[in-house]
Amino acid sequence: MAPIVSAPQARRTIRYLAVLEFANGLDQSWLLPVLPAIGERYGVDAGGLSWAISANLLASALYVPILTKLGDRYGHRRMLQIAVALATVGLVVVAIAPDYGLFLAGRVLVGAMTTFLPLNFAMVRDGSAGESAAGIGVIVASLTLGSAVGGLLGGATLVWTGDLTLTLWVPALLMALCLIIPFRLVPETTTRAGGRVDWPGALLIGLGLGTFLLGVSKREWSWALAGLAVLSFWSWYALRTREPLVDLRRLGRGSIAPLLAITALMGFVLLGQNAIRSIYAGLNDDLGYGLGLGAAQIGLLLFPSSCAASLGSAVTARLAARYGDRATLAAGALVIAAGYLELALAHGSVPAFLLGTCLEWFGSGIVFAIIPSMLLARSPATEAGVTSGMYNLLRSAAASVGATVFGVILSTLVAGGRPVPAESAFVAVWSIGATLMAVCALLVLLLRKDETCAS
Repeated sequence: MAPIVSAPQARRTIRYLAVLEFANGLDQSWLLPVLPAIGERYGVDAGGLSWAISANLLASALYVPILTKLGDRYGHRRMLQIAVALATVGLVVVAIAPDYGLFLAGRVLVGAMTTFLPLNFAMVRDGSAGESAAGIGVIVASLTLGSAVGGLLGGATLVWTGDLTLTLWVPALLMALCLIIPFRLVPETTTRAGGRVDWPGALLIGLGLGTFLLGVSKREWSWALAGLAVLSFWSWYALRTREPLVDLRRLGRGSIAPLLAITALMGFVLLGQNAIRSIYAGLNDDLGYGLGLGAAQIGLLLFPSSCAASLGSAVTARLAARYGDRATLAAGALVIAAGYLELALAHGSVPAFLLGTCLEWFGSGIVFAIIPSMLLARSPATEAGVTSGMYNLLRSAAASVGATVFGVILSTLVAGGRPVPAESAFVAVWSIGATLMAVCALLVLLLRKDETCAS
């Protein structure tokens, strides 16, 4: 049972964790407006740039279940300390990398930032003094607000300094400053769960998912099939292991199975398309499409949609209290679908592009704020870290697949044989997004109304 803590102490912890998530969002989005400059530095095309996202998400698919499981057993603050340290080292490597391979290695280390959210969720639930749902909303809102500021400042810093290396040093220094939060400013959780870490399962997940994504990105289908075979073996192994890294048996629980399916689809689409906006906005408009924007202008373009996501997160608790969590989740998915549909039909001007992306990210702010609280409400307190870990694992793994698949679409559908994505490639990507978000809204119907865990 979680200890009883005072409301002021709980709010203080939430504030510190919100600051950390603000830095998390800022550091992660800092890269987006400078992606075209990174492609120029290392000589990689749009498909190759997708690996800047895929490598990060693939690594997070391993970090999340391992560190959250260890957090449930040894303490979530302790694992947060490790995650912040790894992310700091990774951001330094990204800043100084002399080639694209080392740059991607840095992005793998930066993947530890994905564990901030599930570890923070567990810390909020353990010492929330009854403010768990509101605390989660504040933390997610801080993350999305940081994303808005990071995208804005990342592009502006590159234009101001004219130096990509110096621009990439800024998020590294910020994360180094944030080390004080897990080491000094927040308390350790006290709820503990027994068990062990499934290291063989971690190896199989990493090997299978990495091989699959490499095969898809290189169009080496034998490698992709080999990756699927490894993942199939891992599934067989996980279902027969007493304490698997990822408990696939949870996927059959009616209370959370639809939520996990929605999480995977959201990750595949929303996070998988994270680089698409920057790539499209940076295309020369003499092609007849694209917006022809520079790094600072791309940052400005991303800012309103990131603010929309933050607004969506901030209003989620009120919407859920008034209309119920299922209706709120379905509405968020439909708003995202409307945004993608608008992008597919009208993307030739900055105002039209802004309208579609703002709808998309307002809806994403709602769904990414409501799903974690719904999952935690339907899970035992002793499994908070594992439940949050599965949420982030599915989101990250699906996002890494999405980034790779969408990267292949961009590099396959090219403009007249040139190494530039054709307009039809972007329309295809956005149409897929609209369709899958409509599917998410339908999946909400499978959820039982406002169910909570008996514990």
